[in-house]
Amino acid sequence: MIARACSLLLVGAVLLSGCGEAGQAAEIPEALAVEPVSTGEEPRRELRYRLTTGQRDTTELRMTMAMGGMPGMGEVAIPPMVMTFHTEVLEPTEAGDYRIGYEYTEAYVDAGPDDDRRMVQAMEAQLAPLVGLTGEFIMNARGEMLEHTVDMPDDMAPQMREQVAQMEQAMDQFASPLPEEAVGQGAQWRVVMPVDMPNMRLVQFVDVTLAEMDGDDMKMRFDIEQTAPPQTITEQGHEFEMRAYKATGHGEMAVNLTTGTPRGFTEVDVAFEMVGEGMPDPMRMTMSMRIDMSEPEPEEDEQGAEGGQ
Repeated sequence: MIARACSLLLVGAVLLSGCGEAGQAAEIPEALAVEPVSTGEEPRRELRYRLTTGQRDTTELRMTMAMGGMPGMGEVAIPPMVMTFHTEVLEPTEAGDYRIGYEYTEAYVDAGPDDDRRMVQAMEAQLAPLVGLTGEFIMNARGEMLEHTVDMPDDMAPQMREQVAQMEQAMDQFASPLPEEAVGQGAQWRVVMPVDMPNMRLVQFVDVTLAEMDGDDMKMRFDIEQTAPPQTITEQGHEFEMRAYKATGHGEMAVNLTTGTPRGFTEVDVAFEMVGEGMPDPMRMTMSMRIDMSEPEPEEDEQGAEGGQ
């Protein structure tokens, strides 16, 4: 049960950008769309990324969650999961789009002394395959994700391949595209995105406000909603009929057009209902989640620390 709970938690975590009662699902579109709402104040400009080949960055992603509705477990507070990855801007494509390589260098559970050790160990087992994992994605100057590949070892277990594919989809959702039109501070637009997970399909709406703009520095605030139609989900060889799903949330993100690396947070509340083999009644589950993306704190220089004593 612990292992399955952790697996379901990670599935929920990679839905990322997305309480209440589960609601009616919207129709899932075939392609991503950016819909302008208002162009904001003067002066206005076209927002385009200008990345430099060889540019490198490091990001720490921290997830904190709580989940309710697991049979026999009640309300569960999940210890934070922390992942660190490096990115590097590679040579552009022939079409002039940006190629960005990445590598996960760290993934661990930031457990406390009171956390359930079995759950922590199961979560660590789920995260372990991420360390050393590399990949590459291609995006255009507006931040639209065009292609994404992950280098998976030939001997990676099928369950781990599925988990990595889910993380790949989560990374794609971080790339929130910019509007085509010239905009200024206060501009608003809506991003409508179909999300195809390995075992789930849903639609995501992100309503973005350009709260601040100072040269190439931007701060965006956003509201999120996800819905999904009833569908069958297969997880660890078990089939579940998901009858309803809805997620709502909000966040803030700061980004510079010359680096493209987001810094900020997303908070999401999820509610879904499912039924599966051996379940006498439908299982209604809720999840609260926060994801923080930041620059890792520099490691303390041990020699310098000793010299200061």
